[in-house]
Amino acid sequence: MPISVEEIQYTRAERISQEYDRAFVDNATVNDLNPTALEALANQISKGTSKEKCLQFLGLADFASGTLRLRRAALLLFAIDVTRWHPRSQIRILRVAGTRLETGEHYNVYSEDQVQGNVVEIVETAWDKLRPYLVQTKLSHSARFE
Repeated sequence: MPISVEEIQYTRAERISQEYDRAFVDNATVNDLNPTALEALANQISKGTSKEKCLQFLGLADFASGTLRLRRAALLLFAIDVTRWHPRSQIRILRVAGTRLETGEHYNVYSEDQVQGNVVEIVETAWDKLRPYLVQTKLSHSARFE
């Protein structure tokens, strides 16, 4: 059955992404991870579960040769200093005048913010920064509130 070029490209990109996330990172230890976030997650899975068991259960780490080896995904999700493992773990938030982003002399970005950290922190912080802009009551051109 024929499939589109876009679907083939997406499948290949997804495979590369998964390989990146699943790779083991040398010199990374549980001490590089946020203990509070890990303990909270471990308690949600099963009360009293250790951080190490939680990481193994989620497929984010494996024991090998007597040591716990972390996968890159564990560091992206829970690292205390994520820039050590992925220097551009960030989201840029742009507030644009109008409905399209312009360039050059018509550049219409009037507010820019940046959120950095591990994935868990980024999602929480970015959502808090975006929330005020997602729902606004304004008087439209027809003099009606929308």
